[in-house]
Amino acid sequence: MKILLVEDDPRFSGIIKLVLSEEGYDVTIRTESSGCFLALKEQPYNLAILDILLPGLDGIALCRELRRKGYSLPILLLTARDRTSDQVSGLDAGADDYLLKPIKVAEFMARVRALLRRNQITDVSSLRWGELQLLVEKGEVTYQEKPLSLTAIEFRILEFFLRNHSRTIDCGDLIDNLWEVDSLPSENTVRSHIKKLRNKLKAVGEKNFLETLYGMGYRLGKPNVSPPPSDSTPIRSISGNQGSPLQPQTTTVSRSTPEQQKLVALLSQLRGNYIGSLLRDLRVLLEGMEVLSQRLTQDPQIAPLIKTAHNLSSLLGSLGNEQEAQQIKSFESALETLLNKQLQASLHDLYGDLEQEQKTVS
Repeated sequence: MKILLVEDDPRFSGIIKLVLSEEGYDVTIRTESSGCFLALKEQPYNLAILDILLPGLDGIALCRELRRKGYSLPILLLTARDRTSDQVSGLDAGADDYLLKPIKVAEFMARVRALLRRNQITDVSSLRWGELQLLVEKGEVTYQEKPLSLTAIEFRILEFFLRNHSRTIDCGDLIDNLWEVDSLPSENTVRSHIKKLRNKLKAVGEKNFLETLYGMGYRLGKPNVSPPPSDSTPIRSISGNQGSPLQPQTTTVSRSTPEQQKLVALLSQLRGNYIGSLLRDLRVLLEGMEVLSQRLTQDPQIAPLIKTAHNLSSLLGSLGNEQEAQQIKSFESALETLLNKQLQASLHDLYGDLEQEQKTVS
């Protein structure tokens, strides 16, 4: 199976690619959104894994754009931000699941397997409604096994109705899901496309394709022969208003002992490869933390600032401003982290341990 990984940190993406490749997956790495779109145009993928902190278009915006363009492959978001607002935004943007960094490799692999299994179950390449059949991958439509000529937009409108056969669909739903944001049509234009599609179906004998519910939209009528398709799956709502967002899976990871040993050995090997770069980054972090900590410790306004942020966060959260409260809480936590001498001491110990480990490896 093919997996597209969009991650700008070459060290992290290298680890993820190696772990996935060991499980037999074919992994393509891209470092930004433009590369992601190009990769998807070149070939289909079974899963996309997006980091949220990307250059240019961030992971959430990229996920939203993928859904708007009609890509239905499962999407797993990776984020270092432990904030409910980010997680909700990601799911509302169309992500199927999210995972917090630093990831646990066994849990990550379990999430990947679950998303790929789900996609195998729900992926539908052929949709049938009575005597009407739509072959998604071939872009062909037949009625009573005879070809039916449709324009590209008529084909997409037909597909949308068949995949969402149990819903009432209005022009806004079609505009949001089928058109590019820089070329949005008017509702009259959409109605004109629907009318032409209806007329083509009537011409071949299918007169009950759509029912008009005035003031509400359209829904599929009763087919001439067969019942509505039972093997189709609704297209995800791009705007996030189609039911509740999928909650992250709670996956119980159960791996056999040989697999665990193989995974531990693989990660141990990777660790040795990255010790040098870990030491460099850790040195930069420690030096920066020490400088900022000294400045903050000498500033008499910092202690009351932390107290004010704490009180304000609690009050806003109680009054319903949860997003703003969480952002202020993050600000408070950042200040406290910089003043945390125990954390700095722990990081210094880690640095010493890594130096010793590097000597042992070399």
